[in-house]
Amino acid sequence: MYYLYLKTHNKTGLNYLGQTKTNPYTYKGSGTLWSEHLIAHGNDVATLVLHECETKAEIKDLGIFYSNLFDVVSSDTFANLCPEKGGGSIYYPERNDKVSASLKTYWQQNKEKRSEQNKGRTWTLSEEQKRGFSERTKKHGYGFSGAANPNLCAGTKWYNNGIVNKRLGPNDNIPEGFVKGRLFTPWNKKT
Repeated sequence: MYYLYLKTHNKTGLNYLGQTKTNPYTYKGSGTLWSEHLIAHGNDVATLVLHECETKAEIKDLGIFYSNLFDVVSSDTFANLCPEKGGGSIYYPERNDKVSASLKTYWQQNKEKRSEQNKGRTWTLSEEQKRGFSERTKKHGYGFSGAANPNLCAGTKWYNNGIVNKRLGPNDNIPEGFVKGRLFTPWNKKT
């Protein structure tokens, strides 16, 4: 049996449309923003089962219908990043704004929380810690203490062997089988 459900967070009012083959009342949902929301605000959620179906095709059609009806991708009241079709996320341009807004909110709340926690704290470093920072700065050249090489990648070049990329300095030996250039893969390709 497949279940199409609508979850509503009781404290924040955020909604999530999803589907599952397990118990929809105990299943939390697997959406990225929804999962992050549950971590941040707890699992105080009301679940409404919209439909029960016996076939994957039927639940997929109903998921698309309700996704369009509720406009789950564009709506700020839903945590869905794509229409509910089952089988995970697919890229949708509309979700960029939603992800961006969610991340901004998360980091702003996190910043405010850290600021509140650190009020009244004094930060002191031991002489040993100060020496350690100074030595690492001079050695690695982070650029904020007059280090000779503020750019760690200066003079390096990319090499690949058709499987993996390596960044090598001008004095490094090029490993056997490696050629100059960077191999672009789906996870490091520039868009």
